[in-house]
Order: sequence, then structure tokens, then C-alpha cells
Amino acid sequence: MKKKLSIAYCRKVLERSGKENLTDEQVERIRDALYVIADVQINHSKSKNGFE
Repeated sequence: MKKKLSIAYCRKVLERSGKENLTDEQVERIRDALYVIADVQINHSKSKNGFE
């Protein structure tokens, strides 16, 4: 399993972007969604460049 960024760190980043008063569950969902998007981007880049 991949190591993920901590909820506390993600909360700090979101708060710096003006996203305050989020629950731990909301922060976790945002973090997980961003990991999914990153995986899609990586897989797309690999297939586009002939690595898959």
C-alpha cells in the first residue's frame, strides 16, 4: 500500500488555500480524490509515451 500524506498536513495545505472548517472525513476524501487524479495522470502519461 502506498504511503499517503497525513490528514494534518493536507488540512494545512487546504487552509492556506482558504478552505477552512473542513472535517477530517472531508479532508480525507479530498486527499483520496487527488491521489486518484494523480494515478490517472501518471497512467495517461505512461501510455501516451509508450511505456504501457
